Amino acid sequence: MSKKRDHVLEIIYINYAIIKERIYPIFMLILSLIGVHQFYEKILNIGFLLLCVLIIVCSILLWYHKIFSFDKQKIVITEGVFAKKYHEIPINRVKSIWISDSLLKRLVGVSNFNIELVGGDEISFVLTNKEIVRIKNTFFPSYDFVQPKKSQQRLSFFQGLLLATTDWKLFLASLSITMILVNFSFKLVGFWVEEWETDASQMGFTEAFQTIKELSWQDILPLAWIFFAFAILAIFILAIYMMITYWNFHSENAGRYIHTSYGLLNKKSDQIPLHEVRSVQILQPVIFQLFGYAQIRVDVIGNDGSILLCPIIKQQRVAAFIQQQLPVFQVESIQERAKASVLPDYLLKVIWFPTVICCGLAYIHPCFLYGLWLLIFYLYVGYMRWKHAGLMVDEKYIRHSGYHWLEAFHMITLVPYIQHTAVSQSFFTRGRNIASYEYSLYAEDGDESYSCYGIDAQYRESFLNIAQNND
Repeated sequence: MSKKRDHVLEIIYINYAIIKERIYPIFMLILSLIGVHQFYEKILNIGFLLLCVLIIVCSILLWYHKIFSFDKQKIVITEGVFAKKYHEIPINRVKSIWISDSLLKRLVGVSNFNIELVGGDEISFVLTNKEIVRIKNTFFPSYDFVQPKKSQQRLSFFQGLLLATTDWKLFLASLSITMILVNFSFKLVGFWVEEWETDASQMGFTEAFQTIKELSWQDILPLAWIFFAFAILAIFILAIYMMITYWNFHSENAGRYIHTSYGLLNKKSDQIPLHEVRSVQILQPVIFQLFGYAQIRVDVIGNDGSILLCPIIKQQRVAAFIQQQLPVFQVESIQERAKASVLPDYLLKVIWFPTVICCGLAYIHPCFLYGLWLLIFYLYVGYMRWKHAGLMVDEKYIRHSGYHWLEAFHMITLVPYIQHTAVSQSFFTRGRNIASYEYSLYAEDGDESYSCYGIDAQYRESFLNIAQNND
């Protein structure tokens, strides 16, 4: 097959990736801190134009220098502008193939031809649909494109609101964009309103910081309400983003794989090999718990992080969903919980450090003692950790439940993937006949361990024998 390049439409997506990952956050932060009428405005405008030209040129060069070809034995890829990289991938190392696209690519008749290798790596080529069919029939005749059925269920706006509260990174990004847009609107108003032009538009970062230092408590309260309004608006914007992202989410067990697909503007799909799933996680952030929802993720061999299996589902449907998608796993309630006698231990573990910090800072200024009110939150976290701590072991699974800050989890792990088990007891826990159970899993990063404190010590021997039974 002759050498080819990605479709020219991919230049747009390369531009987007560069802006999103490297340039956009820093640049928008600078614009939000510096006023419109500052001396640096012209420098920023010139720098912005040069930056746009640089990004476009880099995108074109990256697209132009990525060349690939297929034959019966291997896939050859050459990429890189200043430093060339040459990849040669044997065809027999390909584990699976699938197609993904976006709204713009669907309009043009272009798709992403994705290839998953045996080691877990993925490569992608942007080709026309006719070229993909021809390559598949010529070089991958034994592989099938499995297209999941379209889901009949739609993510409601309320479910989007719940999802918007689970990702704090996206929330901060949404809040930043909201405040930048409001700030930009105020600056535009300053061009027509003389008072705003003098007081607000010409205010730089130094002046704004000095003004904030001079604010009284009476001034801070309205600002707090304004910030709260911004946060609510950011959550609504993020909810719409979640609805678009997980539009038509569908998960289907297709024999050897679980196929997932979702997305409206940018359609994504994934294939999860069933024989490589080592554990299932049922997650319940604090807002999910209030309304009876959960999120399901799976841990797969060769992946550093977990893979989303279902973004949001009613709690009572979790067991049936997992039984349908992953028959090898069974959801059962954990009977063995942390004893009531260890509740003070959980509370002390979470409050001692913030207490010491607040008391130490109180020597600098007495106002830091107000930080002790935060101990109510830490006591709540400690109580929830004790309430959700549980462990159950049998010949097939380790079922472990716990609480990580504001998220409860229930994890089911297959015993063959347990690498190491340990049981520890201190002088204080030995007398109460309790122990801390620890176990680690085979993971790519070399260290993935979990622990559960306060469980009855009678399960010590059976727990320690789990790793030995895998040999």
